[in-house]
Amino acid sequence: MNAADAERLQQIVQVVEPKRWSDIFAIAGADTRRCTKAVVAAAQGDDGARRLDQFWARATVRAFFATVEALTFEMRLALRSARDAKLVNLTPAEYSLISEHAADLDDGGRPQERPRFLTVDRNFRFSYRLFAALFDSDVHLDVSGDGWRKFLSAVKVRNRITHPKAPLDLDLTAGETTELMEAITWYSEAMSSLFGSVAELIERSDAIKKSAAGDDSRSAT
Repeated sequence: MNAADAERLQQIVQVVEPKRWSDIFAIAGADTRRCTKAVVAAAQGDDGARRLDQFWARATVRAFFATVEALTFEMRLALRSARDAKLVNLTPAEYSLISEHAADLDDGGRPQERPRFLTVDRNFRFSYRLFAALFDSDVHLDVSGDGWRKFLSAVKVRNRITHPKAPLDLDLTAGETTELMEAITWYSEAMSSLFGSVAELIERSDAIKKSAAGDDSRSAT
């Protein structure tokens, strides 16, 4: 990282409020962990017969995807803020997608904006890539293995219990619950890797800035 890169990162930090990410990750993540612990406790029979507690299984799905959507929003918000401050270049299509708006015409033929609804998985994957690039992080989202596949399966379960077409749609199978737990682990590791990389880069840029300031001070004397 050179001095120019460090200065750019410092400018980005001033407009994106990085502390928000760790706070949301901690609070929403704690909700998910509480739900998963309850699911495991019921499966182990800690309070009676071993069972798949459907209430806690559904609560886990909802808590987990609340985390996913909140952090995906935060990544998009950081990108919008950096773009508005002219600290990153985005194509018109990229900016439209992170803003979740699309151009349309009203009945009078006048241009207007309308909401653009993106699927959870595509939105996450897209935002993750651009967010990493914003900070020049070399972390990449691994979508080649079982983790991503299980995340996609969890998305389907989430969609089913959110919009049930029959009573049984609200129930999770044992296999779905296991894959959900593994998807949560995969996601948590992916986000920890990304945020950890960004934090390290910010720390390095801060050290370079302080070193440069010290050199300037010594030169002045």
